[in-house]
Amino acid sequence: MKKLFTLAFAFTTLLATSQTVYVNTITGDDTYDGLSAAVSGTNGPKKTINAGVAALNSGEILVIESGEYTENVVFNKNLQLVKTGVGAVVASSITISGEADIIGNLPVDQAIQSASVTVHAGSSANDGYIFVAENGVLYLNGTQFSESIFAAKSFILTPIGNVTLGGIRMNGNSAVLTLGGDLNVSNAVQVNQLNGGFLELSAFDLTLSNGATISQGSAGSFVRTSGTGSLILQSLSDASTILPVGIESLYAPVTVDDANNTAETIAIRVRSATNTNSFNPDLPGAVNSFVGLEWIMTESGAAGNNALVRFDYTGISELNDWAEAQNRLVARNDGSSWIAGSDANIGQGFATATFNALGGTFAIYSDFPNSTGANANVNEVAVFPNPFNSELFVVMPSGADQVEFNLIDMMGKVVVSGTVSSNAITLPADLAKGAYFLSLNVNGKQSVTKVMKS
Repeated sequence: MKKLFTLAFAFTTLLATSQTVYVNTITGDDTYDGLSAAVSGTNGPKKTINAGVAALNSGEILVIESGEYTENVVFNKNLQLVKTGVGAVVASSITISGEADIIGNLPVDQAIQSASVTVHAGSSANDGYIFVAENGVLYLNGTQFSESIFAAKSFILTPIGNVTLGGIRMNGNSAVLTLGGDLNVSNAVQVNQLNGGFLELSAFDLTLSNGATISQGSAGSFVRTSGTGSLILQSLSDASTILPVGIESLYAPVTVDDANNTAETIAIRVRSATNTNSFNPDLPGAVNSFVGLEWIMTESGAAGNNALVRFDYTGISELNDWAEAQNRLVARNDGSSWIAGSDANIGQGFATATFNALGGTFAIYSDFPNSTGANANVNEVAVFPNPFNSELFVVMPSGADQVEFNLIDMMGKVVVSGTVSSNAITLPADLAKGAYFLSLNVNGKQSVTKVMKS
């Protein structure tokens, strides 16, 4: 009780020493003076938040009754906000400008919110984060925002122009911060929070300025690339720089050790492995696929620089059977062919190799079709990719003649049947997503593999 009394006393004192204006979208009128929460004659609360802001001086208090305010609110002075009533205050949009410092948003976070919030240079990016609604858009309009954003909810962060933010810290349980424009970070990016959370780069780049750091990440929290967006480090001059980048639910951090310790810029993104080339030209395309990721790296500023690249892949469920795989290689594709790295060291949970350049596509593969793994069976028949989209490849033992197949749904119904052609099965594009059994008749023996349509 003592703590509650102290807080109440402090708030009463604040109200007594500063002017307070009240806003109520239901009972208010902008012709009222706003000095009372209740209507009395021709006085009472303002109807719009903008009218309430206009009636206050910097440093004073605005009390807003919960409800929906169909207006584009502009906070252009220092204010303390207090929300009353049940439910949130929801505005069509909110703009913070004129170096305004907004205190409060009481009694709880998200009490005053909008799906579209814009913060101009000089004001606080964190204030904007507090106001933006779940899955809303926060626009940063300016050049420099020195503070960090602690992201505990999903939203889109959209820089306007060449914007630098102090830092980003993923701090929410499965929250996703999606970058809606290119952004620079001057201090730190932290994605290794216990509660998880993803920093999503789709079509835009996140650049870490010289001196900025990035955390290692974890299987439940990392930088995700789902398109052309890249994580860019402006100065890769320190040994063992960890790049916590993955795609969708697949994550395997990459560590780059710059052998020459020469400053350069590196950009990295990840995509699902396509494996259109084979290390062994006698093998059909995609036979080598065993890891589902390819790391696309681009370097500048140090041509021909040797670097040790390490992949830690213990966090990917697809790799549970790596101990059984044979002839694994860490390789780089320069755009024309795959070349294995030198001094390779491949363990159960990691793989390393040295490359003479960091430009290209990097991956870990098993080089021969007789390697075993998650999709192999006693008949030496392997089916991939799994999950699949519209096509499945089948690796069969030598001497196999014509192979017939049946694709069976979980109710036991044959939905597609035919003959494997050139080690490939093309399935209808409108095939429903879900689990199936692929039954193969190989030299009179039946092989059944569970597959997933993505």
